[in-house]
This record gives sequence, structure tokens and C-alpha cells, in this order.
Amino acid sequence: ELQQVRDRQAQNSERNQLKHAQQLDLLQRRSLDQMDIQRDALVDLNRRAQSENEFQKRVQSRELMGKMNEIQHKEETRLAEVMLNHELAMNDLRLEFDTKLRDQERNSQKALDERVRGYEHQLKEQELSYKERERFLIEHYEEEVDRMKRTNARLIQKKS
Repeated sequence: ELQQVRDRQAQNSERNQLKHAQQLDLLQRRSLDQMDIQRDALVDLNRRAQSENEFQKRVQSRELMGKMNEIQHKEETRLAEVMLNHELAMNDLRLEFDTKLRDQERNSQKALDERVRGYEHQLKEQELSYKERERFLIEHYEEEVDRMKRTNARLIQKKS
């Protein structure tokens, strides 16, 4: 009868170990899946932001080219003095556009970088959370094993 109790306890202990191992494996798989999904989302977001940025640059470039062509056509029909004034104005427009374009690119890159940092921070927090859960489960499992060992030892002492 004592052997049966020990056998049942051993079976229960093995079942608990298997159960905890399966839980840890499941948590690890879920964690890895979530990290893969989030990484893919970040890559996709980055790709979309770059594509949008390139599109904006093309649109602005076309607009600038249209303005420049119009200004050139008008300049050809004006007097030399008007041509000189117009060229100066065109240079000012070009500088202003370049400044605005650089500012917009800088702001877009800054916003993208902030998003990426935010997502990276979120990923790190989730990873820490998963590690903390895993650590808790391991500690809890170890406590269960220790408690089972003490209980077994007491039962053996009582039976002796």
C-alpha cells in the first residue's frame, strides 16, 4: 500500500512536471509568435512609411518642375531686368522649397524613428513580461516540487 502511494505520488509529480513543461512551451511559442507578428508589423509599417515618403517626394518634385517650367516660359518673354528679378525669385523659391522639403523629411524621419522606438520599447516590455511570467512559473514549479518532496519525506517517516 505504501508502494502504491509512492507510485501515485510519482505519477502525480510526473504529470505536474509534464503539465508545467507544456505550459512553458506554450508560453514560449506564443511569445515568439507575438514577437514575429510585431516585428513583421514594424517592418511593414517602415516599408509603408518609406513608400509614402517617396511618393510625397515625387509629387512635390513634379509640382516644383511644373512651377519651374511656368516661370521659365514667362521669363523668356520679359525684359532682361525682369529676367534677373525673376531668376532671383526662382532661386528664393527653390531654397524655400528645399528647406521645406528637408524639414518635412526630417520631421517624417523623426516621427518614424519615434514610432519605431515606441514599438521597440513595447516589444522589450512584452519580452520582459514574458520572461517574468516564465520565471514565476519556474519558481512556482520548483516550490511545488519541493513541497511534494517534503510531503513524500514526511509520509515515508510516518510509515517507518
